[in-house]
Amino acid sequence: MVESTLGAILAQTASQSKEPNMTALAFFVSFVAITMGITVWASRRNRSAADFYAAGRRIKGWQNGIAVAGDYMSAASFLGIAGIIGTAGYDGFMYSVGWLVAYLTVLLIVAEPLRNLGKYTLADVLAYRLKQKPVRAAAALSTLTVSGFYMIAQMVGAGSLINLLLKLEYWQAVTIVGVVMLVYVVFGGMTATTWVQIIKAILLILGTIALTILVLAQFNFDMGRLFTEATQVRKTKLVAAAAKDTNVVMINATIPSKKDPNFPDDPSKVTWGMLYIGDGTGATAGSNGEQISITTGPTGVVPGVNITLDQPLAKDFTKGALAVAPSDLTKLVTEAKASDTTVVVSGTVVPKAGSSFYIGNGISDGAIGQSDLKIVSAVAIKDDKGVVTGSTVTLDKPLTNDYAKDTIAGVPTKLLFDAKAGSTIVKISGAVAPKSKADFYIGDGIGDGANGQKGIKVVSTDVGFAVSLDKPLSRDYAKSTMAGIPNDFMKPGGRYNSTNAVAAVPAVPATKDTPEVPAVPAKGKGWGALDLISLGLALIFGTAGLPHILIRFFTVPDAVEARKSVIWAMVIIGGFYIMTTFLGYGAATLIGVANIGIVDSTGKFTTNSNMAAVVLADKIGGEVFFAFVASVAFATILAVVAGLTITASTAFAHDVWLNIVKSGHEDEKEQLIVARITAFVVGAISITLAILMPGANTAALVALAFAVAASSNLPVIVLTLFWKRFTTAGAVGGLLGGLLSSVGLILISYNGPMGYDAPFQLENPGIISIPMGFICAAVCTLLSKPEATSEVKYAEMYFRSETGVGAEKASVH
Repeated sequence: MVESTLGAILAQTASQSKEPNMTALAFFVSFVAITMGITVWASRRNRSAADFYAAGRRIKGWQNGIAVAGDYMSAASFLGIAGIIGTAGYDGFMYSVGWLVAYLTVLLIVAEPLRNLGKYTLADVLAYRLKQKPVRAAAALSTLTVSGFYMIAQMVGAGSLINLLLKLEYWQAVTIVGVVMLVYVVFGGMTATTWVQIIKAILLILGTIALTILVLAQFNFDMGRLFTEATQVRKTKLVAAAAKDTNVVMINATIPSKKDPNFPDDPSKVTWGMLYIGDGTGATAGSNGEQISITTGPTGVVPGVNITLDQPLAKDFTKGALAVAPSDLTKLVTEAKASDTTVVVSGTVVPKAGSSFYIGNGISDGAIGQSDLKIVSAVAIKDDKGVVTGSTVTLDKPLTNDYAKDTIAGVPTKLLFDAKAGSTIVKISGAVAPKSKADFYIGDGIGDGANGQKGIKVVSTDVGFAVSLDKPLSRDYAKSTMAGIPNDFMKPGGRYNSTNAVAAVPAVPATKDTPEVPAVPAKGKGWGALDLISLGLALIFGTAGLPHILIRFFTVPDAVEARKSVIWAMVIIGGFYIMTTFLGYGAATLIGVANIGIVDSTGKFTTNSNMAAVVLADKIGGEVFFAFVASVAFATILAVVAGLTITASTAFAHDVWLNIVKSGHEDEKEQLIVARITAFVVGAISITLAILMPGANTAALVALAFAVAASSNLPVIVLTLFWKRFTTAGAVGGLLGGLLSSVGLILISYNGPMGYDAPFQLENPGIISIPMGFICAAVCTLLSKPEATSEVKYAEMYFRSETGVGAEKASVH
């Protein structure tokens, strides 16, 4: 039955509803109420700076271990990794592996020395034997930068989540999370943040275990079957309903696979790949669907737009009839005279040579115009910022009339297939979709009184590809049914491949009825393997440099408890990351890549990989379980953002204000006021930046924070602990060199503002910026004079780091 297809099922689920999910709202309110109670309790215990910054160092090892796990299992872990596995397959699991292995670095190198040497911040450790002010300034800058990158990722996840559930605008959702987080930090300090993390970590683990069990239950607890299904994942779905016996379907934004070399001589029999249409549970025995070979056939594989009209067609229109939405046409920029062969038109898209061209004062109303023109060439016109604003178009014949400035001009489209009287859907060529509510014309000509139909409005449009099949469909399929060529999500290369996931598209020759589809070159430099190595380096070494993780070791009474914290955290995190495999592959096989996203209050669907876990929970667990999982994700974001905010505020208030501005002379009351003001500023900046980045994958964003931390903080921590000759110049050089190289490379990478036109094509800069941090630290040390005080205090520092003698003690109330 058509109703049993995945598209129909998803249309009925809570996550795809246009209305707010009241069950989820109730969970949200409950969690916030409980954590606000904790904040009130914690605020009464904040009697000193040690209480606010480090919870009085009274947190036990097992408690801190759960809190560390809570800090670590962020929106990037729960939402982002599940999303990357669910949309890219095996490559996404590399995030889980990298983040789990990273804790070995923390356990073996960082945890115990840090607890013994530090007081509140990373800079306390670095300044133990080096000059205070320059080291603290550089360390504070690095801490604020890393925390900012990490916090933006959490805010983006929060905006997506609340947008999905409560149907608020994205910016409203981000702002709400920011405000609640600030309450935790400003009033509750580290004590409140720690207990919020503990509660959130327990809820997250329980929710993930339950979701994993439900996923495996769909496959009768046969993991082999799940992974077999993961080799048959479809990334696309049908643009419009496909009727039984048709041999043409419209699928969204996909390119068929390479030509089958078995049919090189007869283009009409070229097999482009196996198209699967069904309920999304795999192209295996018993699934509700069928597999069909895609061929070029008589029509080829043509990109087009499926348009729904507000009224039925009055007559039949043959394939190739002209069709156009007048509002999408361009206009003449300057007057054009009879006999001219060049015109200047507005618009950001440069028309292609060989395209038909129309110029006139109206469409299908008898107005004077010309529709028999062809474009010989077109040259882009750019403004002073390099933005295309128009084109200079050379035509194959002179104009027959004068035309005034702003006369309608442009490239009309054609129908891809016959359109029957009574139909409200037409398929037109081209990759640009007319906007909703646009006027639409269909007929046999333009501006020449041709027999056509106008006065139609576009209701909706879907961009896709019209695909010819080698045999007719055996049954009807509803719009949004999963379709496409099966992808093996168990193989590497889904995200990190030789073309950075944007493959070249071959040209499709023109026929008498369809326009030529020009070739699209591959985008990216082919850094797939290096990109994966770079990511791995950032994940493995970044954890040991993350300020909000490091300051957690200052909350326990001694180094023994610090090591216990790491062991507890590793056990919890290890189990969690193993389960992300089932969440990601479960989303890919049970939901379908093209159905992972958000439906807003207007009913518009937008893909969003961050929503894989929560949409999966809705599909297999029902509304109540979905609301619980979503609220756990919400709690995850709130807790992690609170930890990041207190880290940033501590770095500024303790390192910059107290030790640099005030030279260590300040009462604790003033220091706490500065910390709280800093929290407000950091929160406001993060909210603003997150609002500008909707839809970005949270795991990918956090990986950038790891790269910055591994490049700036880790080299200096390691060399401070283990190199006697290390100097203040080396510490400052390492911090700034790693920071500037990592952030600079991010800005000129395709993750930055320039996208695929960026000169640096690696997704993560770790492979370059991490060595750069070590090199800068080493070179600056060797070029500077040895510091006698630093070398003398090295022995003292080493003794204290190993024994804990002289370390900060827990406060007593």
